[in-house]
Amino acid sequence: MDKKMEVIFRATVPQLNGKLLAITGNCSAMGDWQHPVPMQGKGLIRTVIFAEGSLPFPLEYKLVLIDEAQPGLIIWEEGENRRLDSPTDALSFIGGLLICCTPFRGGVPVKLIGTVIPLFSLRTGQSAGVGDFGDLFQLIDWVAETGQHVIQLLPLNDTSTTHIAADSYPYKITSVNALHPIYLSLHRLGALRVPFRAEQYAAESRRLEDLPSLDYVAVIRHKLRYFTDYLTEHPTLLESIDFQSFVSENKEWLYPYAHYRHLTELFGTVDHSFWKEDRFYNSARTEAWCDATPKEFLFTAFLQFTLHKQLLEAAEYARSRGILLKGDLPIGVHRFSVEVWTHPHYFCVEQQAGAPPDSFSHNGQSWGFPLYNWDTMQCDDFIWWKKRFVHLSLFFDALRIDHILGFFRIWAIPDSCTDGRNGTFVPSLPFSVEEICQAGFPFNPVLHADGILFRPDNADPTRFHPLISARDTKSYALLTTREHEAYDQLYIRFFWERHNNLWQETALKRLTPLIADTSMLICAEDLGMLPSTLPIVLQRLQLLSLAVERMPRTLYTDFYPLEEAPYLSVCTPSTHDMAPLRLWWRENVAEATQYYRQILCEDGEPPADCTPELIRRILHRQIHSVSMLTLIAIQDWLALSENLRHPDPTAERINYPDNPHNYWSYRLHIPISDLANLPFDKLIGQ
Repeated sequence: MDKKMEVIFRATVPQLNGKLLAITGNCSAMGDWQHPVPMQGKGLIRTVIFAEGSLPFPLEYKLVLIDEAQPGLIIWEEGENRRLDSPTDALSFIGGLLICCTPFRGGVPVKLIGTVIPLFSLRTGQSAGVGDFGDLFQLIDWVAETGQHVIQLLPLNDTSTTHIAADSYPYKITSVNALHPIYLSLHRLGALRVPFRAEQYAAESRRLEDLPSLDYVAVIRHKLRYFTDYLTEHPTLLESIDFQSFVSENKEWLYPYAHYRHLTELFGTVDHSFWKEDRFYNSARTEAWCDATPKEFLFTAFLQFTLHKQLLEAAEYARSRGILLKGDLPIGVHRFSVEVWTHPHYFCVEQQAGAPPDSFSHNGQSWGFPLYNWDTMQCDDFIWWKKRFVHLSLFFDALRIDHILGFFRIWAIPDSCTDGRNGTFVPSLPFSVEEICQAGFPFNPVLHADGILFRPDNADPTRFHPLISARDTKSYALLTTREHEAYDQLYIRFFWERHNNLWQETALKRLTPLIADTSMLICAEDLGMLPSTLPIVLQRLQLLSLAVERMPRTLYTDFYPLEEAPYLSVCTPSTHDMAPLRLWWRENVAEATQYYRQILCEDGEPPADCTPELIRRILHRQIHSVSMLTLIAIQDWLALSENLRHPDPTAERINYPDNPHNYWSYRLHIPISDLANLPFDKLIGQ
């Protein structure tokens, strides 16, 4: 090993109950089994770093708990000593080795429970037509008072591109650092000084707040006008030390973002190619613009400062109440985002990311995100990703990585194509002509490589990818029986076997340095077409997988067996891409009937609607699953009450993944204060 390398031990700690997690082992650096070394950190993760050379191999060690009230009392974990035979058994990254420890062995496994809700869906009466950072305080109080531990939000990044409802899509972000102005809390900002103007704004806020769903365009226009008038009334705020420090500390991303926002308004488009001399980013030009146009720059900068401050205050309040905020990291960025403008070498805009056909979308999904140039990112040790994680850790103690499969491979679709079936995996190992023929398929590039049965590889047109939707085509139907058998074998080998080792190595190479550099608990959104080596990667990095009872992961099973979920997993009955339980029950009668009989062990026909008692039984299964963390969508919590559930379950759907034009506008039909009336009745251990 390089003499400058560090050896990092990382462990997940759901709850310590006043005890310190420490590590000890068979060497002086680890205290020779006599003097445990405390692990550092807050939230759910603890780490300890040893210098290279201080740990002999083979290494034996254990995690222990030190009682802070009784310093001499050491609680040893159960089982055999942990063992590391050589440095090659650890995960390596530039500058060090990473050992991700399984949780402390002993005692009753800790169970964490939480609520999933898009921030824009909150309703308090103090906001202005959209849930905002100020509304988080009431939600935090409710979660704490009901014995829960976690709040999961959707991405909060700026998505402004068109200033119409299409911007409501929270995963098509235009900046990985800038927060969305729509989440500005006018209530926490304060009232305007001019009475008649203050009342006009208050009246408009009430009107927007009374709407059944989010009017995205009206709300963002209202908030930006209010903020403009507020800043006009308080110009001295721009001279505050806190604001000046924020600008100085965040200059690296704040200056380009402010200039980017100016250029999108100046040219009426986020498409960089229309920005004349600014179509290519130039840091000197950007800095000169920020200095030459202080009024416009300061407006954008102070808006981001205010948003940053409001979210940070909510995060600190959550921590003070023992509540963990869990953020959401979109796998991609908008193809005309500020990052693609400032770091074009990190992106490939000729192709777009998406997903192959699955249970969410028969035709697959095309997201419009450019692909990452991972080789380029690796050359500077993934610094772009590391900075992104550091920024998110200011607000969040846990993080959901949306479509973690993107770190293994991505489904790449030509930029001009909107059909997700027309994609290929990157990276991949396409077949040669010889391999196809040796498998017994009489391959003819002229007849079969026209995009129907096989598609030529973009980088090497002498190699070919089986078309993922080929078996639904007429060309496939016209094959002989022998050709069917040969093609099916190639298809299964390609999509389910051929790339497992490649994708495992790829994911570990990309994820290890990021996990080693963050204190956040990382949860993987690992749904879709999963490689068999994915659990190996998650286990080695001790990342939480996702367990959705309605989404089985093996053939010939109707539901995910919650009793078989790993402890390090997130159990949930619904995600924002799915119908909430009541809507699912109504729309999928055959599946609901199967669940009623097979899982709930009831005879006969199920009721037409999922009653509060059935909801209670379903949620009880999730809450008492073996998963460390259970997250319940707010709509499913509300379904516990006949009085609080929405009269129309179709109104509670958040997203339709197969609809790229979905309008993300769902809001609670009742204020957060009414949630106190939900009949938990010891459902979550109260």
